[in-house]
Amino acid sequence: MTHGLIFKQGLMGGALSSAWPLLDPSLRGAKLEYKGLKKIDNRELQEVRYLPRGAGELTIDLYFDPENFQHVRTEYNRVIAAGVGDRSYISAQGKETRYKMVEEFSDFQKEGGLLLPHAYKIKLSADSGTGSFLGEWTIKLTQFSFNEKIDQGSFRISAN
Repeated sequence: MTHGLIFKQGLMGGALSSAWPLLDPSLRGAKLEYKGLKKIDNRELQEVRYLPRGAGELTIDLYFDPENFQHVRTEYNRVIAAGVGDRSYISAQGKETRYKMVEEFSDFQKEGGLLLPHAYKIKLSADSGTGSFLGEWTIKLTQFSFNEKIDQGSFRISAN
């Protein structure tokens, strides 16, 4: 909601999306920076920072299984600095705002000749001067379809 770049770059959903930027050799103008091995939840993962143009205060880290290079996690972090100026009235609005969204991919199985995750989890946390939020969504994927025809009528909108 706060950074459309995640969707414009095709990052959301990882390899489940046909817009996944790592399928495009040009990376949509982004750069990759290898960060080495990182231990997350007692598991060693290869970390790659995804650096799109115009990301500002947003950092995007992709994590891969070092044995089979499956994309298993993406972390999005955004910190918005507190306002500057007269700080004589320290209040909740003077606190920085932090957003973190984590996508986790697991239970990889073959579908249509591709090895795709069948479990997808999103964790979102927001911490600001007005409060905190922590949400988690888990999706279990059971059916995949490829190159299906879409009825053009599905896109018609009537005023009635």
